[in-house]
Amino acid sequence: MLRHPLLSSLLLSVALASPAQICAQAAEQTPLRVYIDCGRCDFDHLRREVPVVDYVRDPADADVHVLVTLEGTGAGGDAFTFHFLGMGPLAGRADTLQYVSQQAQTADEVRDGYTRTFGLGLVRYLAYTGREASVELDFGDV
Repeated sequence: MLRHPLLSSLLLSVALASPAQICAQAAEQTPLRVYIDCGRCDFDHLRREVPVVDYVRDPADADVHVLVTLEGTGAGGDAFTFHFLGMGPLAGRADTLQYVSQQAQTADEVRDGYTRTFGLGLVRYLAYTGREASVELDFGDV
């Protein structure tokens, strides 16, 4: 197989400057920093149930900015839409997840549902930055 010397040096320089390596090095120093913008979320519950991240008060300090919008549904429930926006080394990475509650659900069931959706949305960012070792997944009786 023929190799071009310029191509080999280009591949080497790309490998040395990989964003994944930069993120992995940052992961050793601090937990993932998350800013959550949600008017109707129970922040104490989120912090208790998703303790793997640091919650910051200033969006400029965040690795991930989570914007939550809420709409009523025609069936009497609520649709929580989670917009995950990567910041800093995670810029350009974005996801959107939605949790839809049912009218017959209790407030605790709704809170647990949107908390689960929030936690699932963070998994991608934890994995990308090399922080996935701090996450435990339980798929129940799937």
